[in-house]
Amino acid sequence: MHIRVSFIRIMWVCLLSSALPVLGQEDLPEPVLETGQILESSVYDEFVEYVRTLDLSALENTSKPAVPKSAGIFSFKSIVCAASAGWISPCVYFWNGTEYEPRSVFFPCGLQAIRPWEGFWIQPKRNINIVFLRLLSIFEPKSAGTMSITLEPGRYYLVSPPLIPLSGDILNNFGAALGDGYEVDWRFSKWNHETESYQRYTGAGSIPDLIPGRGFWAYHVQPADVTLNLTGSAFPGSGLFNQVECALSLPVKAGNTTSEHMIGNPYHYNIALWNIFIQSASGSSLPAGKVTASGGSLFDSLREWHIDVKLSDSGGLYRDTYNRAGVVESAEDIHHLLTAADLPPMGNHVRIAFRNGPQLFAYDYRSPGRDVYQWDFEATTNLNSIHTHLSLSNLTQVPPGYSITLTDHAANSSIPVTNDTTIELTLTQNAPRQFTLTAERPKPSAIADEKPILIKFGGAFPNPFNPETTLSFDLNKPERVLLRVYTINGQLVETILDKRMQSGAHRVTWNARNHSSGVYLFQAVAGKTVSTIKAALVK
Repeated sequence: MHIRVSFIRIMWVCLLSSALPVLGQEDLPEPVLETGQILESSVYDEFVEYVRTLDLSALENTSKPAVPKSAGIFSFKSIVCAASAGWISPCVYFWNGTEYEPRSVFFPCGLQAIRPWEGFWIQPKRNINIVFLRLLSIFEPKSAGTMSITLEPGRYYLVSPPLIPLSGDILNNFGAALGDGYEVDWRFSKWNHETESYQRYTGAGSIPDLIPGRGFWAYHVQPADVTLNLTGSAFPGSGLFNQVECALSLPVKAGNTTSEHMIGNPYHYNIALWNIFIQSASGSSLPAGKVTASGGSLFDSLREWHIDVKLSDSGGLYRDTYNRAGVVESAEDIHHLLTAADLPPMGNHVRIAFRNGPQLFAYDYRSPGRDVYQWDFEATTNLNSIHTHLSLSNLTQVPPGYSITLTDHAANSSIPVTNDTTIELTLTQNAPRQFTLTAERPKPSAIADEKPILIKFGGAFPNPFNPETTLSFDLNKPERVLLRVYTINGQLVETILDKRMQSGAHRVTWNARNHSSGVYLFQAVAGKTVSTIKAALVK
């Protein structure tokens, strides 16, 4: 029943918001309520108009402003429209106890129930405010004042408070259940998007307060199940339309294309993703996606192809299965809609992550129009040692004419990839295994050209060196050249060169002042030609 009512409210809000004027900065009212709340209005269309123009930056002192007051005009969208416009990733991620599972915000997944206490990750691609719409008061179940959750030992739970707690401190809320050894037996952590690391609870004030809608990890190693009881109040409201909605600011770290935030259901009853609305400043530099949300999934609206990359141990206890190397064929400027950052793992794990610049990605999509696509990824674990299987599948989607190869930099070898290719890997702690996945189709003019493009990779001089060495290479025609440095174990150190070069002789200097002594591998890739040399850094 509640989903149908929520859907009616959402459609009503969409109709109302389309008719309302977008106000400028001079018309913005000041925020009026406490952290985690927006406004109490007697008529729901007043709420809609208010949220469209509200600057929520003052609502949370622990977060930087989501929408600066200088931003000017604001826009307000449903979560479906926000994903279509490129404001957020089209998937959110729930934790199943072993790995993250993506859930599309589009129909029908967007209508699946999110239970009280249930948390998930969302990835904004610009600074946003997120608003959780409530049920109409006449349909909203009454809160008993206490909500409980039972946690099994040795298992991580991603949770969010379903009530406004009497105290924001974890020990004050759950102290009776935690016992004297909470610092040893328990682990509560929150994600800091600025430092891109977890903050662990070690006592009052060590992490931000418990706030409905904000997610956190809960984990314990006590010998039996433990029930946590949260005492507090539901968001106030009375009458048919008198609602107080939960709102949070979700900024993107400066310099990043996306950030990750742990959020969750802030209410004591089930909601759906379609209960969520997004507010953002208009005129952001991020281009809007050239798609609409009518009728179904964003993935159905785009022409794309991808290769699935999965990693697991033999028993499936440790796995990372939701990873994609893909290409959006629809248009140059919308591949960012499907690109999704790789979420930080919890507990013992194995992990696949694509590296594209400074960030790690689970879904790494490219723009169209190339004859050669390359994706760099790494396989890692925090276990001492584990035997795993790396599999690549879904190659039936790849357009005809492309050949797929996988380069293992540790073994300095490449293998052809066909559908359902699997290789065995032994991973060890703190030793990432580096790979490059390549999709290439020959150019018509190059089919009869038997000559290699990279006709000479002349080595490094001097060798040994300290701290600089010069690499020389010759090209017989213009081509994109990729020149990388690896450790002797195959770990990527630095990309020295990645650009199209003219034919002829070239020299590139590498400065290793920030690196330790040892033997390094230098790999040059031009067209189909791959050459590798060694040089020793001696300090």
